[in-house]
Amino acid sequence: DAAAIMNKDGNDARPFIITLDGWAGTQRFGTVWTGDQTGGQWEYIRFHIPTYLGSGLSGQPNITSDMDGIFGGKNTEVNIRDFQWKTFTPMQLNMDGWGLNPKYPFALGEPATSINRMYLKWKSELLPYTYSIARDAVNGLPMIRAMFLEQANPYTLGVGTQYQFLYGPWFLIAPIYQNTQADSAGNDIRNNIYLPEGHWVDYFTGDEYAGNQIINNFKTPIWKLPVFVKKGAIIPLTNPNNHVNEINRHHRIYEIYPYEKSSFSEYDDDGTTEKYKEDQFATTLIESEALNNHKVTITVHATKGTFAGFEKIKSTEIRINVTQKPKQISAFVGSGKLKLKMVKSEEMLRKTPNSYYYAPAVELNRFATEGSAFSRVSIRKKPMIYVNIQPTDITKNSIRILI
Repeated sequence: DAAAIMNKDGNDARPFIITLDGWAGTQRFGTVWTGDQTGGQWEYIRFHIPTYLGSGLSGQPNITSDMDGIFGGKNTEVNIRDFQWKTFTPMQLNMDGWGLNPKYPFALGEPATSINRMYLKWKSELLPYTYSIARDAVNGLPMIRAMFLEQANPYTLGVGTQYQFLYGPWFLIAPIYQNTQADSAGNDIRNNIYLPEGHWVDYFTGDEYAGNQIINNFKTPIWKLPVFVKKGAIIPLTNPNNHVNEINRHHRIYEIYPYEKSSFSEYDDDGTTEKYKEDQFATTLIESEALNNHKVTITVHATKGTFAGFEKIKSTEIRINVTQKPKQISAFVGSGKLKLKMVKSEEMLRKTPNSYYYAPAVELNRFATEGSAFSRVSIRKKPMIYVNIQPTDITKNSIRILI
């Protein structure tokens, strides 16, 4: 009934309901909220991880819970760790009516303010990826995926991987859910991280790990959530923002981890109405191919479909994770070859169409409170190539990068 009212009286508004209860069909319109629990303690994080997994396995991909609980609080480490892992969940719900403190990301001061901001900004950048895997969840795999959906074996079919998950096809998340051997600042380690077959990259450093193994003693300073990216990943991004109205809809971004052949389909629609059910949406296929890890071809195919408010004239930024400076970079829009200019900074790249920038290291600590102790913490990952391509009609022209 609530969904019908929203649709009928809300100008074809897409029903979106947060509910504590569920029946057959709830998944069509509802996000299940896990109810009133006590934050500020590790148990709150621990039991929610398998809860989220079970929700997805039950055909209910939209799942949320109060940030750091509706009760309790005043535990900076738990607060930070909850904001970290829920970056890779569909929704973060803030409700703190009976807490020991408000559960806003800045309520406990530094370093929580800076660290929580870093992760919330990251969540905002991931919106195109999250929206695409949300669309997949309509009739495919859930956004939060139990490990046996990636690789079923006697270990993943047991309880050994109940405290980790895949977020879509490319991210493996292993939340910090207990105090293992933390120091007074909350710096700790994470044990029992299972990596499925394939090759995996520590997002924060660029260090590579072979799959089909268990990692122990993985260092997790208070700012670090264990996030592993599967090689071959293609991740649509947008500019960091506080609200979707701040998104630059004339610019698109893709981050690539080239490995063998891989692909990803980006999905978009108007975000508010039911018109997507009438095929008013757009999809973009992105493909990456690495030959012997020496030559890489990245192709962003022409976008198919349209919807009200769709911007078809866009510039394109492609970020490629590499191990060293490339010998040559070529770019094509449609059948025409571009002349790329090498620039010396990200800032110059954004101001210079048809340019590229080689960053020998990438600083990830970009949103810390100015003058705070955390602003002096350097979080650097391995080299990256940035390529900025001029605006074009993305429904008519593909873009190809050769490295």
